[in-house]
Amino acid sequence: EWHARHRSIEILDEMMEAFRRSDVKEIGRCTTENFLGPVRSVIPWATNKYTETLIERVASRFGDRFWGFCMHGGASGGGMGFIFDPSAKEEAVQVLGDIMLQTKKEMEHCVPFAMDPCVFDYKVNDHGTVAQLCQRNDLPELLQHRSKSTESQLGSSTQLNLDALLVEQGFDMSAQEQIRSDLKDGRIGLAKNRLSQDCEVKDVIADDVIVVDEDSITDSMLAIGQEALRSGTVGVVTLAAGVGSRWTNGAGVVKALNPYCCIGGKHSSFLDVHLAKNRRVSAEVGMRI
Repeated sequence: EWHARHRSIEILDEMMEAFRRSDVKEIGRCTTENFLGPVRSVIPWATNKYTETLIERVASRFGDRFWGFCMHGGASGGGMGFIFDPSAKEEAVQVLGDIMLQTKKEMEHCVPFAMDPCVFDYKVNDHGTVAQLCQRNDLPELLQHRSKSTESQLGSSTQLNLDALLVEQGFDMSAQEQIRSDLKDGRIGLAKNRLSQDCEVKDVIADDVIVVDEDSITDSMLAIGQEALRSGTVGVVTLAAGVGSRWTNGAGVVKALNPYCCIGGKHSSFLDVHLAKNRRVSAEVGMRI
């Protein structure tokens, strides 16, 4: 981390020099190196598998016309900047959205997304914050079209039959009525979601725990276990039934598939780590587990 922070200071100096020369390509190189190097080392959660997969795919798609990447948002894809050769801009605006959406569809079970990704094409605002009072007929054509479309949608939506709409969306009226009845009768609710007053909670004592470490396992025990592995009489079952909310700050994903850590520069999932351990032990005993 110490070396990463010093390299980041050096990159800043290089970037400032590139700004003086108006060298956008060099600026892109600096921001990319800073993100994939120092930032990732000092703040690991600033990136994730989705972000780095996007960088790899965009670089592969555009080659030398892709000049660099910079993270604008809080972290991990919240707001990203892709810097291109001006000759590639129009193509990039069209293609980038497809790459982001396709990658999101591939990863949405293991990486949390708040929405489908989208591309913003910004322009320099020379006027600051301004406002203009317009009459209906003075609105730009696009806004007039949207206004009429909105009125049409509102008009048609009020005519929809609510019961038919609920059925179409899969609403279970029987379950809803059962939950409402249970709440009103006090069978479920916050008051029921607690331990009873006569429940006694005790600390764990030594006899409740079996400690397994180098001191408690003898050579003979180890030999028995290794022989069982070699003979194929035992196997391994890995349980990962959660939603990985501790790794995603509350979002729900398939825990076993979430690439929650970066090892050797590669994002790995819970399943990757356990399969790697399994392969290592399999190699040690000479038997596929």
